[in-house]
Amino acid sequence: MTHFYKRLFSDASVLLSGNLFTAVAGFLALALTARALGVEAFGLFVLIQSYVTVFGLFFSMQSWQPVIKFGQQYIASDDHDSLSAMLSTAITIDVVIALCAFLLGLSLVYVAEALALLPAEAKLPMLIYLAFVAANVAGAFNGLLRLTDGFKLLAKIQVQAALLRMMLVVAAASLDADLVGFALAWVLPDIYTQASTLWVGWRRASSRQGVKIRLGWRRFAERRGFLGFLVTNNIDVSVRMISRYVDVFLLGILAGKEAVAIYKIAAQICSIPLRFSDPLYQVLLPHFSRYLSDGKAEQLRVLVVQLAGLGAAVFLLVFAGLALVGDWLIPLVFGSEFRDAYALMLVYFVSALGALAGLPFVPYFQAIGRTRVCMKLQIFTTAVYLAVLYPFILLWQETGAALAYIVYYLLWLSSAILIFRGGRN
Repeated sequence: MTHFYKRLFSDASVLLSGNLFTAVAGFLALALTARALGVEAFGLFVLIQSYVTVFGLFFSMQSWQPVIKFGQQYIASDDHDSLSAMLSTAITIDVVIALCAFLLGLSLVYVAEALALLPAEAKLPMLIYLAFVAANVAGAFNGLLRLTDGFKLLAKIQVQAALLRMMLVVAAASLDADLVGFALAWVLPDIYTQASTLWVGWRRASSRQGVKIRLGWRRFAERRGFLGFLVTNNIDVSVRMISRYVDVFLLGILAGKEAVAIYKIAAQICSIPLRFSDPLYQVLLPHFSRYLSDGKAEQLRVLVVQLAGLGAAVFLLVFAGLALVGDWLIPLVFGSEFRDAYALMLVYFVSALGALAGLPFVPYFQAIGRTRVCMKLQIFTTAVYLAVLYPFILLWQETGAALAYIVYYLLWLSSAILIFRGGRN
């Protein structure tokens, strides 16, 4: 187990170096955007960003995860033909889905405009964000890079994109740009990330793995299992996106853009610790898969319990830190208009217990081939979340949205623990 943790944290630390810079740069970019636009315009910006982001993620197939799951065995057995066929299939699916999603999104924007459902100032920023939906085609190469220990390359791309975003946001703020300028500043780095991942991944596939990739529907031995994993995982992720963004949509309808702006700041601060745990999450699936392939199923279950306990301890430490510094930090960084975000942040952060303590469960279920468990669990907890979200927002507005998120995450965590304790692989 010592060797497992050494390799795990070694790989995670590489991504963490990129995430650390990305988190700091993203936090500063968000602060500059909020200050430059003001509460109302920033609230509209958050709504535009959320609408298009959830639309794009809904159609993103998250192909990096099945690539890791099935690619591990192909690399171990030097089965280049199956690896080539799998990557070709995954990339073809990514390209087709991205194109269809872009065209559908484009149609919806013009339909919303014709029905007077879209503010005039929101149209062009939404079209800019749709450009990222069309560019979201590098999922398979992302998975290949993680599978072949290309974490340094991914971290490098993260840092470059974060630096580019920071420069563009500073330029937009200096030029007193409107929503269009800030939309460009936030979208262009995301497109750069996709393009760079595609290019670096393609080169690694060709030079190191001897893979020949051709767009098309190539046959390979595990295609049915691959597609089943892809579809169920996509449903899981799509349902998860609902829980992550529907609160913003309902707040915009029921409480207005100002409430959305305050809520976004509180949520963004609470997400900072998750940025640091995300590198660990990203490397868990390949490491768990290797552990299982070595016949260490019971030892892996012990590791899952240890990682969950570590996440709970981190939650307590971070919560204490935010309570101490948040009251003066928020007005200093975002401006006095956002002071109310402090109290909301303390409520919202309780939900992070579910995210941090629940970190190893999804990769574990994926590694043992139980993706349907993840999907069903996500559907169940999201249904409960949606049932309480609307009345909670009506009663307590931003605080109600935060309380509903606590219900969602703690229900998810307790359910995942029960499933984990009741099963053996």
